[in-house]
Amino acid sequence: PPVPGIEDAKVVDCVTALTGPALAGERIVVVGGGLVGCETALGFAREGKTVERTPRPVTISRLDLLAYDPVSGRGELDVACSKGTYIRTLCADLGASLGTGAVMAALRRTDACGFTLGDALTLEEAAHVIAAPFWGTIASLPPGQQREYTYLRHVFASLLVTGPFSILVGFEGGMMALNDRLKLRSMVVAQRGSMFYAASEEAAIRTVAPQLDTLRAPRGGEPVIVRLNKGVQL
Repeated sequence: PPVPGIEDAKVVDCVTALTGPALAGERIVVVGGGLVGCETALGFAREGKTVERTPRPVTISRLDLLAYDPVSGRGELDVACSKGTYIRTLCADLGASLGTGAVMAALRRTDACGFTLGDALTLEEAAHVIAAPFWGTIASLPPGQQREYTYLRHVFASLLVTGPFSILVGFEGGMMALNDRLKLRSMVVAQRGSMFYAASEEAAIRTVAPQLDTLRAPRGGEPVIVRLNKGVQL
């Protein structure tokens, strides 16, 4: 629940403190994940175990408060940082400065290695990269699609997955289901009212939802993308 008495000015002061002159060089942030021996630190934490973790030096070159709502206690940060930075740890540091605690609710990477969101592929394009249509299939498509699919196959040839797979990819506001282009891994999708289901077998879906409005098996390499209704928040 939101903590009363935390106003915009105090949040701004704490954000400013985290981006002050002391951070011009390297800032020590405790590793939030990473490996401890052959196990992840996160795995130990889920088991309720405490392990000693080595702090990692990182650089926070910019930290801006884009929005803050004192009623809900939610805010939005824009961060420019070096490799190895754990934003959830940065949020925890901000919460400690406020004296309330804080957790990261969502993360969106907008820039990495010189690439921005403007350079990113859509979900459909990404699906057509890792489960690319065969050249014979591309040749039978309309000219516009031929050019697009040919470009994706040439530029991202190394990302083609030729083996069997069936995956679910969650994103902010929805989910994508995709299997390999030969359907070596089965996938079934269904809908009942506002609920969407995806599984390797119909029986698994029927176990939790015996009555369905729609049920189908997507073609190999066909992405099935569903998005939450407008206004739904996670």
